[in-house]
Amino acid sequence: MVRLIGASFFSLILVAGAVSDETLLTWSRGPDLELPRGGYSAVVHQGGILVAGGAYWRDGEKLWTDRVDFYDPETGRWSQRPSLPEPLGYGGMVRIGEELYLLGGGNGPRPQRKVFKLTEQGWSVVGQNPAPRYMASVVAVGSTIYQVAGSLSMTDLDRCTDEVWSLDVSTGDWQRLAPIPGPSRMIQAAAVLGNSVYVFGGSTKEPGKRLQNLDDAYRFDTETGQWTRLGPTPVAARAWWAEPVGELIYLSGGYAQSFQGTVYEYDPSGDTYTLVSSFEPALADTEFLHLDGAFYGISGEDKGRSRFPGLLVGRFPGEPSEEEPEEASEEPSGE
Repeated sequence: MVRLIGASFFSLILVAGAVSDETLLTWSRGPDLELPRGGYSAVVHQGGILVAGGAYWRDGEKLWTDRVDFYDPETGRWSQRPSLPEPLGYGGMVRIGEELYLLGGGNGPRPQRKVFKLTEQGWSVVGQNPAPRYMASVVAVGSTIYQVAGSLSMTDLDRCTDEVWSLDVSTGDWQRLAPIPGPSRMIQAAAVLGNSVYVFGGSTKEPGKRLQNLDDAYRFDTETGQWTRLGPTPVAARAWWAEPVGELIYLSGGYAQSFQGTVYEYDPSGDTYTLVSSFEPALADTEFLHLDGAFYGISGEDKGRSRFPGLLVGRFPGEPSEEEPEEASEEPSGE
C-alpha cells in the first residue's frame, strides 16, 4: 500500500533553509586516485574502501575499466587490487558477510547478465541476472540483494524501468517484487535501515524529451513487500548518494539544475530533511561511504565529461582527522 500525504504536510517537514551548526561536517582533501572515474561500485571492505570498475573520458572518448583500487584510512594510501574479470561500469556492489557481490552495469549499450562474487580466491561468476540494468540501485538486507529500477540501455535512456528484483544469495533464487511507485527511474539514491530500503529521487525520461529529475522518495518494507511514499526530497536530483549512519540517512552530492555540493540528513522518525553541510567541488556520481566516523567521497563527476581526481573526507565535530590521531588514553573514535 502506498501512503499519500498532502503538500501542506510536506511544507512542514522540510527543513533545508540553513546548515545546522550542530551536525556540520568539516571536509578535507584526501589522496587522489591514480585513475579517476565515475560509474564505479564501492563498498566498505576489510577496514577500508574497495572501488571496482567504472568509466572515464580520454580525448573525447568514454572508456570502461576493470581496475579495482583499495583505500586504507590508516595509511592514507591507495593500492591496486586484482582486477574485475572484465571492464564494468554503472552496476552495483554489496557486501554480505565478508563476501562481495557485483551485478548489473556493463561496458556497452546493453547491461551484462553475470553476477560476480569476490572471495579470498578472487572474482568469479556465481549466477545470471534475469533483469540486468544500468544505473539501478543495488542494496542488501541480510542474505538478499535488491535491485531497484535502472535502465535497460546505456545509450537509450527512454528504457528506464520501475521493476524491483531480489536475489537470495543463499539459494541463488531471483524474485520479481512490487514495482517502485511513481515514474520509471534510474540513477536514484538508495540506502538500507533495518529491514527497509529507502529510495530518493533519480531521473526519468519520456521519448523525445530531456531527462527529468525527480524529488519523490519511498520506503520498501522487505518483510511485507510494500512501498510507502515519503516526503519529497529538498531538491529534484539524480546521481547522488544515500548513506546510512545509525538511524539516519545522509544524501550527498548529485545533479539538479547544476552539480550539487550539499549534504542533507534524512530522519525517518519524523520524515524530515535537514541541510547539514556543503563541500567543494560540487560532485555527481560520487559515492560517499561512511567508515569509522568519516565520510569518504570518491572521485565522480565534477563537470560534463570530466572526473574529479580526489577523495573528499568529511567528519563530524569532535572526530579526529587522519593527520591528528587520538591519544591512546582517549576513547576510540567511530560509531
